[in-house]
Amino acid sequence: MSGMRQVSIQEAVHMVDNQKLVICSETITHLSLAQGAMLKSEKDANSTDILVMYRNRSETHKNMSLDSYFYKVFCRETLKAGEKESERTKNRMLLPKRMRGKAVYPVDYHYARAMLIMHKPW
Repeated sequence: MSGMRQVSIQEAVHMVDNQKLVICSETITHLSLAQGAMLKSEKDANSTDILVMYRNRSETHKNMSLDSYFYKVFCRETLKAGEKESERTKNRMLLPKRMRGKAVYPVDYHYARAMLIMHKPW
Protein backbone atom coordinates (compact mmCIF):
# COMPACT_ATOMS: atom_id res chain seq x y z
CA MET A 1 0.00 0.00 0.00
CA SER A 2 3.01 2.33 0.00
CA GLY A 3 2.29 3.22 -3.63
CA MET A 4 -1.07 4.77 -2.75
CA ARG A 5 -1.57 8.37 -1.77
CA GLN A 6 -4.47 10.63 -1.03
CA VAL A 7 -5.26 13.20 -3.74
CA SER A 8 -7.35 16.35 -3.56
CA ILE A 9 -10.69 16.54 -5.34
CA GLN A 10 -9.28 19.06 -7.83
CA GLU A 11 -6.45 16.71 -8.77
CA ALA A 12 -8.84 13.77 -9.06
CA VAL A 13 -11.13 15.72 -11.41
CA HIS A 14 -8.17 16.60 -13.64
CA MET A 15 -7.00 12.98 -13.68
CA VAL A 16 -10.47 11.64 -14.60
CA ASP A 17 -10.82 14.22 -17.38
CA ASN A 18 -7.27 13.53 -18.67
CA GLN A 19 -6.24 17.16 -18.17
CA LYS A 20 -2.69 18.20 -17.38
CA LEU A 21 -1.89 19.45 -13.91
CA VAL A 22 -0.46 22.97 -13.93
CA ILE A 23 1.40 25.13 -11.45
CA CYS A 24 -0.91 27.65 -9.83
CA SER A 25 -0.10 31.29 -10.46
CA GLU A 26 -1.69 32.34 -7.15
CA THR A 27 -0.65 31.96 -3.52
CA ILE A 28 -3.52 31.18 -1.15
CA THR A 29 -3.53 32.85 2.26
CA HIS A 30 -5.84 31.12 4.71
CA LEU A 31 -7.65 33.30 7.23
CA SER A 32 -9.38 31.86 10.27
CA LEU A 33 -12.43 34.05 10.87
CA ALA A 34 -12.90 32.48 14.31
CA GLN A 35 -9.79 34.37 15.46
CA GLY A 36 -11.45 37.64 14.49
CA ALA A 37 -14.26 37.02 16.95
CA MET A 38 -11.84 36.74 19.88
CA LEU A 39 -10.84 39.77 21.91
CA LYS A 40 -7.14 40.54 21.80
CA SER A 41 -4.97 42.60 24.11
CA GLU A 42 -3.00 45.68 23.12
CA LYS A 43 0.23 43.62 23.32
CA ASP A 44 -0.59 42.22 19.89
CA ALA A 45 -0.28 45.62 18.22
CA ASN A 46 3.12 44.74 16.65
CA SER A 47 1.97 41.42 15.21
CA THR A 48 2.00 40.74 11.45
CA ASP A 49 -1.24 38.74 11.62
CA ILE A 50 -3.86 40.07 9.20
CA LEU A 51 -6.63 40.23 11.79
CA VAL A 52 -4.48 42.04 14.36
CA MET A 53 -3.28 44.52 11.75
CA TYR A 54 -6.85 45.07 10.51
CA ARG A 55 -8.13 45.59 14.05
CA ASN A 56 -5.35 48.16 14.74
CA ARG A 57 -5.44 49.86 11.32
CA SER A 58 -4.90 53.58 10.92
CA GLU A 59 -7.65 56.16 10.53
CA THR A 60 -7.01 56.40 6.79
CA HIS A 61 -8.07 52.75 6.39
CA LYS A 62 -11.05 52.74 8.79
CA ASN A 63 -13.60 52.62 5.95
CA MET A 64 -12.03 49.51 4.34
CA SER A 65 -13.45 46.02 4.68
CA LEU A 66 -11.19 43.14 5.72
CA ASP A 67 -11.14 41.87 2.14
CA SER A 68 -10.13 45.21 0.59
CA TYR A 69 -7.64 45.87 3.42
CA PHE A 70 -5.94 42.54 2.69
CA TYR A 71 -5.45 43.26 -1.02
CA LYS A 72 -4.74 47.00 -0.90
CA VAL A 73 -2.70 47.36 2.31
CA PHE A 74 -1.64 44.05 3.90
CA CYS A 75 -0.24 42.43 0.74
CA ARG A 76 1.72 45.51 -0.27
CA GLU A 77 3.12 46.45 3.13
CA THR A 78 3.66 43.12 4.88
CA LEU A 79 3.86 40.27 2.38
CA LYS A 80 5.78 41.95 -0.43
CA ALA A 81 8.38 43.35 1.97
CA GLY A 82 9.68 39.89 2.85
CA GLU A 83 9.50 38.35 -0.60
CA LYS A 84 12.23 38.48 -3.22
CA GLU A 85 11.26 39.91 -6.56
CA SER A 86 11.31 37.29 -9.26
CA GLU A 87 10.16 37.06 -12.82
CA ARG A 88 7.33 34.77 -11.72
CA THR A 89 5.63 36.82 -8.99
CA LYS A 90 2.54 35.18 -7.57
CA ASN A 91 -0.57 37.08 -6.63
CA ARG A 92 -2.28 36.46 -3.29
CA MET A 93 -5.79 35.14 -2.71
CA LEU A 94 -7.54 35.42 0.64
CA LEU A 95 -9.42 32.28 1.61
CA PRO A 96 -11.57 32.61 4.74
CA LYS A 97 -12.25 29.50 6.78
CA ARG A 98 -13.95 28.39 10.00
CA MET A 99 -17.03 29.99 11.58
CA ARG A 100 -19.04 27.58 9.40
CA GLY A 101 -18.93 30.09 6.54
CA LYS A 102 -19.37 27.53 3.78
CA ALA A 103 -21.26 28.83 0.75
CA VAL A 104 -24.77 27.36 0.68
CA TYR A 105 -28.03 28.05 -1.09
CA PRO A 106 -30.27 29.35 0.28
CA VAL A 107 -27.95 31.55 2.33
CA ASP A 108 -27.93 30.65 6.01
CA TYR A 109 -26.99 32.69 9.09
CA HIS A 110 -23.41 31.41 9.36
CA TYR A 111 -22.49 32.13 5.74
CA ALA A 112 -24.08 35.58 5.89
CA ARG A 113 -22.18 36.38 9.11
CA ALA A 114 -18.86 35.28 7.61
CA MET A 115 -19.43 37.40 4.48
CA LEU A 116 -20.35 40.44 6.58
CA ILE A 117 -17.11 40.03 8.56
CA MET A 118 -15.17 39.85 5.30
CA HIS A 119 -16.88 42.59 3.30
CA LYS A 120 -18.25 45.12 5.81
CA PRO A 121 -15.88 47.43 7.74
CA TRP A 122 -15.80 46.71 11.49
